[in-house]
Amino acid sequence: MQELQGMAGNFSSPQFPSAYQSNAIMEWKIKVPRGNIIKFNFSLFSLLHDSYDPHCLLFYDYGSRCSKVLYTYCDSKIPNPLYVHKEGVWIALQTDDVGGAPGFFAQFEAVRPDQCE
Repeated sequence: MQELQGMAGNFSSPQFPSAYQSNAIMEWKIKVPRGNIIKFNFSLFSLLHDSYDPHCLLFYDYGSRCSKVLYTYCDSKIPNPLYVHKEGVWIALQTDDVGGAPGFFAQFEAVRPDQCE
């Protein structure tokens, strides 16, 4: 698991822009300073979605993968900017035994709650 903290940063699927591996669980824990929320922007998003069990990027309430799922993205359409109204989030990408795809590249930044668009 990769832990990221601060006002801004970026993260991507492993081996990006090459295909990520099959049968893997990739996790990121992101936390911004107190009093802020997190804005995510994706510049590329391409997950395998033609298999029986599509690969999905899941956003969980901060804590662990046992927490409540806040958002789920499972295809190759670049998501609109995402505002998570929390100071922290746990993100997971779980793949099956069917090959990979290029994955994703995302940026996050801390914003004040009144900056939501």
